[in-house]
Amino acid sequence: MATQVTHALAVPQQQGAAADQFAVTVEHERASCPCIVVSGDVDARAVDTLTTVLARYPAVETTALVADLSAVTFCSINGLHMILDLFDRSNAVAVPLELVVDAPLRRLLGRLECAAGLSTHLDRAAAMVAIDAPEAEALRA
Repeated sequence: MATQVTHALAVPQQQGAAADQFAVTVEHERASCPCIVVSGDVDARAVDTLTTVLARYPAVETTALVADLSAVTFCSINGLHMILDLFDRSNAVAVPLELVVDAPLRRLLGRLECAAGLSTHLDRAAAMVAIDAPEAEALRA
């Protein structure tokens, strides 16, 4: 059974332009593989909310983690730092982290030397295949 918890931050409309609303949803289609879905602008107003949510992961029971950032419309340097921090924490406990990113964020991450080793995908299905591949390989061995 899939469950999800949503954390949203209401962003006031800017004069003359629509501000992208920030939201974080954590979906649990698999008990041990949460998917953190982030949308909107990851800017100074979103940092506290995103920090609070990401600090929970990876949890003790987590065997893999997916961060779906494909709906992020802007990512500040603080947002990038949070992604890299999640990557470091996941690596420290040997939990695979699969990122779903759109082309602009993929290019930005590709330019950062510190982002070497990040596993990025165009959609969630590809991220799930990457998670399942080592498990399937282990069963064949």
